[in-house]
This record gives sequence, C-alpha cells and structure tokens, in this order.
Amino acid sequence: MKDYYEHLGRAKENVEGPFYTVDIGSDCGCLLPEETAPTLVKTTEDRRGQTYFIKQPETEEELIDAIEAVNICDIHDVRYGGKDPKIIRAIEEGKSDFIIKKGGDVVLPEGYA
Repeated sequence: MKDYYEHLGRAKENVEGPFYTVDIGSDCGCLLPEETAPTLVKTTEDRRGQTYFIKQPETEEELIDAIEAVNICDIHDVRYGGKDPKIIRAIEEGKSDFIIKKGGDVVLPEGYA
C-alpha cells in the first residue's frame, strides 16, 4: 500500500510519489511550476504540454521548490497527495488531497475514493 493518495486523474508521466500533476487534457502553458522547480518538474513535448514531476524532492531545498510549484499553479492540477502534516499546512487549501482535522488526524475528505 502506498503512503500517498493515488489520484485517478494522475498524469502517467509523473514519477511515483506524493507530488504529482493531474492530466487535464492540456496545460495552461504558464510554465510557472517548471520555472519554480526546474529539477523536479518538466513539460511533455507533445501538444498537451502536460506538466509532470520527473523527480520527487529529496532535500529541504527541493521540498520548498515542490511546495511552491504546487502553490503557484492557479488551476489546481499540480498537487500533493502525501500525509505529512507539515507539508499539508504549507500547501494552499484545495491543492492537497489529505486534510488535517481539528484533532490533528490526517484524513481524506469526504467524497474521495
């Protein structure tokens, strides 16, 4: 069992791990996530221009870049699916698959399969 949420719309190009992008058919083309985290995020060469994670963060600096790549994207297709409360708190609302309940439990919101 994986320690992160496996979103049904996860782009196939993403490497395994909690940071990922959703395949929405075509990306907005802003390239902000790619500019923010160039060692972690790339764009496909096809006409979709799909943003995807080529690597999961391994260092604190890369983690900061990954969080910023998620937060900078206005269309919510760059996401965090992990359960780390520190990271969830750093991610803008609606861009993390898990939420933190008042008691501190990390859970999937209602409606997630």
